[in-house]
Amino acid sequence: MSDGGASRVKVFISYSSADREFARFLDGSLAAAGVATFLAERDLKVGDSIPERIFGEIAAATSLIYIVSHASMRSPWVREELGVAKIRSMEGKGFGILPLLLDDVALPPSVSHIKYADFRDWRDATSYRKTMLELLRSLGGAPVLIGQRQILWYLDNLDALKFVKHALSVLHTRTDTAAGYFQWFNSWHWSVKYAAYDDDPPFLSAMDRLEELLAPVADGDQRLRALKECIEPAKKAVARGARDPGDRAESSRRIREVVEICARMLAILNDLEGDFEASVHAAIAARMDHP
Repeated sequence: MSDGGASRVKVFISYSSADREFARFLDGSLAAAGVATFLAERDLKVGDSIPERIFGEIAAATSLIYIVSHASMRSPWVREELGVAKIRSMEGKGFGILPLLLDDVALPPSVSHIKYADFRDWRDATSYRKTMLELLRSLGGAPVLIGQRQILWYLDNLDALKFVKHALSVLHTRTDTAAGYFQWFNSWHWSVKYAAYDDDPPFLSAMDRLEELLAPVADGDQRLRALKECIEPAKKAVARGARDPGDRAESSRRIREVVEICARMLAILNDLEGDFEASVHAAIAARMDHP
């Protein structure tokens, strides 16, 4: 999306916690396109009045994305958010509800008349990208082909980017898994330390390498800027997560912070791969049409 179009869009993502992996990746893809989002697991702070904050964020949003799944159909919070969104949409001020189908389930009657985006095969990169582009068009954006300078940069640095993506995948997978196993103990920080500091590839080295790669090109592309802006928060999240705060609730918050930033960066990298491949193919086709 163009920077001007993106700046006017703010999306509230309504989802069940059971679908948080998809919600995190979706959030990363929207961030790469310059779309502002509200994601409860990240944006709700200790001390917030949950109903007041959620209703206020829906009121401030231009759209609500409703992730439709078996879990969200059973969630009282999701039903409440959808109800508030329906009231907003009836005000006739351009507010939209965008259903995203995640499971084989019938849409609720209140939104069954709305065309949905089919993300049931979202783990397949090609399918995810195709449906994501449809969603971005619904939000007023369009795919932007990448310039020659960025294409050459991408081709020159494919191996290094694969190294970075692998490091992120290792940290995300092991930290997310460890969070589940260690939720009954006071040692969550060890899962971050193990995956980020004591493993191969070393996460912090990968972040330093990514920072070097992006330095000459990030300012020329919204998606590359979004990726660059994640690097410092990722380093800080890992540093905090690897320290034992001596408090179980704080350990839980820190581990989620690491998982969330990794998911966002992986989503942006996945989108970049698709964008660059599409741009390369378009450039090749143009050259063949006009040799």
